[in-house]
Amino acid sequence: MAAIPQIKKKNILIIGYGSMGKKYEKTLKNKFKIFFHDKKKNKKKNFLKKLTYEKIKDFYFVVISTPPKYHKFFCEICVKANRDFIVEKPLFLSNKGWKNIIKQIDTKKLICQVAYPRREAISYNYIKNLISKGRIGKLMIIKSNFSQDFRNLRKDYKNIYYSQMNESGGIVYDALSHHINLLTYFMGKIKKIKKTELKLSFKDIQVNDTGILTILFEKKKIRSSFWKSIPKTEYRRN
Repeated sequence: MAAIPQIKKKNILIIGYGSMGKKYEKTLKNKFKIFFHDKKKNKKKNFLKKLTYEKIKDFYFVVISTPPKYHKFFCEICVKANRDFIVEKPLFLSNKGWKNIIKQIDTKKLICQVAYPRREAISYNYIKNLISKGRIGKLMIIKSNFSQDFRNLRKDYKNIYYSQMNESGGIVYDALSHHINLLTYFMGKIKKIKKTELKLSFKDIQVNDTGILTILFEKKKIRSSFWKSIPKTEYRRN
């Protein structure tokens, strides 16, 4: 009986080995040979202490799962190396210099994505399909409420990027950007956003924990309001 040939796994690189880096490793380890890079030293096999665009050329694609203030640096290296990549949300805390990077990505026809997975969910796509077929009426407005107690997810929340404004960007950038992206999936491009940020529950970190947004969409000129309060166990209803 002839031996079944083994398919060699392609090499990929995960930059940033925190909570999200570990999740990417768990998801991708059976299909790819994974290398790692992080500012903190690590004893993991295939850990790279130094990283250059020449080295990045060796990889099939790259995952950037660092805090957002490092995204621009690593995205630029990937673009220079002509490598496809996915980068964690939010893409940036300041848009300075990003137009040129995006232009290069388009010119080189690289496959790049910011990690906003909610629009891939079966439930949301089912609803969008019903709307597009006119089976549940015309979409006029979206009012949405999202709540989460991050302290239950990360007991070390005070000591990680989340607690620092220059690391996470606060409630809108770090959390609500997920839902802004999801709303654009249903409503299209945004024309204008008004926001209010408040600190209602977390007294021991720099960032606000609650955001209220009103969004005016470009194409349909329809408003959508939503807010997020952390934690959900602490808000009251009359």
